[in-house]
Amino acid sequence: MDFSQFLSNVLSTIVGVGLAIWGAIWLDRKTHKQTELIGEKEKKLRAFKVLSLINKELNYNLSALKTIDDNVPSTYKQLNTESWRAFSDGGEIKYIDNPDLLNSISIAYASIKQFMVLYNKFFDSQYFPSENTYSSLGDSLRNHTMKLKSDSIDFINQAIDQIEKIILKNN
Repeated sequence: MDFSQFLSNVLSTIVGVGLAIWGAIWLDRKTHKQTELIGEKEKKLRAFKVLSLINKELNYNLSALKTIDDNVPSTYKQLNTESWRAFSDGGEIKYIDNPDLLNSISIAYASIKQFMVLYNKFFDSQYFPSENTYSSLGDSLRNHTMKLKSDSIDFINQAIDQIEKIILKNN
């Protein structure tokens, strides 16, 4: 074996190893990029589903709030927050990567919860009055409840508008 043949074998080995390493790195990057793209698509699809369900629940609450007035027996409605609680407790809201949208949704649900508490107290004061209840307390409770109803409608409308913009943008 002469030196030129040895050098030729060494060079071809080095080139072969280099191409094999470069090919493996290229294939790994391509596979990794495809995996990331699939993950991003799944994340967007999951966010879309979560936002759609929250939008549906907020629209139900909006419709219910619009029918409620201080004539409790004819307009009593139970509001719904189960989807929001399930998504927030289960970590599903992590797919929504828009902090302003999450803030708007959480404010709407906080307002709904506050309304539900006051509304139930107002209902109780109207139909289960205690001996210690003052008549002015019932009026004050009604006024606060109806004000919170109005505020809740505004917050829900803001959240729905933002959700629908996101949904339309991603379709």
